[in-house]
Amino acid sequence: MKESPWMFSCIFAMSQSDCGKYEKDESARGAEKYGGCPSCVYREAYNAETLKAENTFANIAPESA
Repeated sequence: MKESPWMFSCIFAMSQSDCGKYEKDESARGAEKYGGCPSCVYREAYNAETLKAENTFANIAPESA
């Protein structure tokens, strides 16, 4: 199984199992599908591939009403 190149870290330096500050980001990639970092307002891109994907998504995602 191929590992995804998209990785996130936490601005509070927490792992998902330690997180006590999760706040859902409705505009994030994966907000509807995942309960962890890909949809958290406190995530940050961990690598260049993730940053590129996040920026691309932000430019093509429809505006929230």
